[in-house]
Amino acid sequence: MRRRRSFAHFRAHFTLTSWKTPLGWLQPRLSAGFAELQVGEDGSGFHFEGTGPTGVETAGPEVGASLRALFPVSTGFELVGQLGLGAAYFHHAPRLLRPQSAFQPTASFTLGVGF
Repeated sequence: MRRRRSFAHFRAHFTLTSWKTPLGWLQPRLSAGFAELQVGEDGSGFHFEGTGPTGVETAGPEVGASLRALFPVSTGFELVGQLGLGAAYFHHAPRLLRPQSAFQPTASFTLGVGF
């Protein structure tokens, strides 16, 4: 069985401003941090300087931008949606056991409830 690649993201988000609309709030955000790319069983720690002892994982810097929408639904609760784009750079990704591109773009859409 061939394992698919997977990512783990560790980011801080910075809200640039908040615009009030008739339905709720819109918030453009920036994010920065690091990501881990895995093409096999995850080991302990993060490997920024190589591919780890088994050659299946590496880590690198990541940046992104998103637009978050907050819609009040009840006292103290709101519907939260976010559309985001990001990119990570994994210098050692071409040296993984299953070589990958060093540049890895991402797109995301999340929907949930906040309180």
